[in-house]
Amino acid sequence: MLTKSLQFFFHHPLQNLKVFPKKMQDEPSSQTPLSERIQLAKSKYDARLYNEAADVYVDCVDEIIAKYGDTSMEYVDVVLPYSVSLFRYAQDLAKLQILKKANEIAMQRERAESKANSSYSNVISNLSDEEDDEEEEEEEENAEEGSTVRDKLNSDDTTPEELINTAWAYMDSVRGVVSERLKEDPQNTSLKLKLAKAYANLGDMDSELEQFDIAIQDYKSALDYLQDKPLIADMNVQIAICLMYLGRENETLPFYEAAEQALKDYSITLQDSDESKQDVLASLEDIRIRIEEIKTKNKEKIDRELHQQFSGVSSSTGSSGTEKVVHILQPKRKGDKRPLEVDSTTQEEDSKKPRKQ
Repeated sequence: MLTKSLQFFFHHPLQNLKVFPKKMQDEPSSQTPLSERIQLAKSKYDARLYNEAADVYVDCVDEIIAKYGDTSMEYVDVVLPYSVSLFRYAQDLAKLQILKKANEIAMQRERAESKANSSYSNVISNLSDEEDDEEEEEEEENAEEGSTVRDKLNSDDTTPEELINTAWAYMDSVRGVVSERLKEDPQNTSLKLKLAKAYANLGDMDSELEQFDIAIQDYKSALDYLQDKPLIADMNVQIAICLMYLGRENETLPFYEAAEQALKDYSITLQDSDESKQDVLASLEDIRIRIEEIKTKNKEKIDRELHQQFSGVSSSTGSSGTEKVVHILQPKRKGDKRPLEVDSTTQEEDSKKPRKQ
């Protein structure tokens, strides 16, 4: 996996994890202009309130489809960030479920220890049950107030996988629209960047669903349209990570080297006073360390293989220090008593013996 500095450069860490926020104070009305609602959704996304961002975007998507259709660039410009918002929300939800499960296990362990060590186990158990009931009621209230995205999807128990699949479907529709537009205007750099982003996001979603082979193809497709050096580095690193999950670490070296070159080229264009340069240099160093680790592993593997081959040759060497000359005969036939392999000197002596008449 990526080290902390590399994670920061490529994927901002989650802050203020809020999957079930309180009802929005600034919830836009249907009378609010579309441009203002889109801007509000962007601000929600920047604040990492991904479910609120998706909630605003989904109304915008409905209006865009009604006004411009689902093959327009207006559709692309709204659906792309909407899909990403859904995906980030799904990631938050998955993390929250893991934390909740870990907390439940810890509480069960504490209860078991309390019952074993306390003479007042019944009292403690009753108090714990009451606290659990209060917590469950509070969670249900928060879910009803804050999780309107799930209402849009017509489900009260949406799982992270379902959210990701929904986000994937929207992103794939974006990919299709932009691909068709790019056929009409192959040199349009803006369209190329949008298509690259669509493929990159599809790769992230497939990777999250552990479909690493498909994710690799998506990332490679994104590279076909990218000119931005940091994004090129990101795609190559993501391919390498997917390969590692597939147990193909020996194939990752060229992708890490491509990422290293991309970041090296990008760092040259930055001024020393640029704040982002330090992050780029830190990421570059992390990649270089990873490359050295892979090269070391590969060298050790080659050394082991050579040692095994040398050991095999040594074991087949005669006492005189020279390898025996071996003739490979035809496979044994029924009733044939000749060995498959015989020493050349033995074969010569046998030929000198008189044959029986």
